[in-house]
Amino acid sequence: MLDSTSTTLRTICNDLTTLTGRVREETQAAVASQDHIQVIRHYDQLRQLTALIKESREALSQIEETLSREQVPELMRAHGVRTITVEGVGRVSLGTRWSASMPDKKRDSNGYAPTNTAVLFRRQ
Repeated sequence: MLDSTSTTLRTICNDLTTLTGRVREETQAAVASQDHIQVIRHYDQLRQLTALIKESREALSQIEETLSREQVPELMRAHGVRTITVEGVGRVSLGTRWSASMPDKKRDSNGYAPTNTAVLFRRQ
């Protein structure tokens, strides 16, 4: 990643942290006003803006996931590397990923799910 891209992302994150404090204060002020219309409008704006932030975060997470699961392992395999230590990053190793999945089951009257067997599968 270019230094300018990394710097811009860090600046945006810092700005978002600062803005979160402002939003918290504005939320408290809106609620303190006891004006339900003002609070509803504030909530609606926050909801819409949070959705925009979530979209951007999910796009970055998808890029990260693709690098982790596909691109970095493929390049390491192409170079015949299984483990490498990269200065400033640390140790990077190819590994096998495991995950488990369980279908949702309806709960009984006591709130317990019926006993279920997990399905375990291996990802390369």
